[in-house]
Amino acid sequence: INANTLDELLWAFATAGGVSRFDQRRGAWRTFGVSDGLPVAKANDVAADREGRLWVATDAGLARFDEGHFTAFLAASATGRGERILSLARDASGTLWAGGLEGLWRWDGGSGPWQRLPATRWLPAGLYARTVRATADGSLWVAVRGLGVRRHRAGLWTSYGTAEGLASDSV
Repeated sequence: INANTLDELLWAFATAGGVSRFDQRRGAWRTFGVSDGLPVAKANDVAADREGRLWVATDAGLARFDEGHFTAFLAASATGRGERILSLARDASGTLWAGGLEGLWRWDGGSGPWQRLPATRWLPAGLYARTVRATADGSLWVAVRGLGVRRHRAGLWTSYGTAEGLASDSV
């Protein structure tokens, strides 16, 4: 169970058939899938944006739930496949973050596009962002496959690995 939206419905994600929503007033589940606009049925994570809309991370991009239907984002690249997004998080400022096989993305809301963060010393090209989490202190934590954990706070990145006490750089 990962997200509550403004409509007070509880969302959970399923790995095979789509995204399921529990309506507490009716005591009933409803599952949404490809026929409802998801790029693929398998959902990896869900998060609500600052307006309370649900976003779903999938192996073929992102999908946002509006008025009973999903709209796809990052669904096709030059290779003909969507971005494989594994994890979503909303930070204290309301920015939505998405981590996946080919990097870290951010969306500041409104009608603006999703933006991939450029490669840096802290976020190398081809980075595999397995998990993204935001904390109350304003930090964004990114688990990077084979490189430990990265923390973004106040505009600065910090790297944590075995040298800093992490059990393994394989996270």
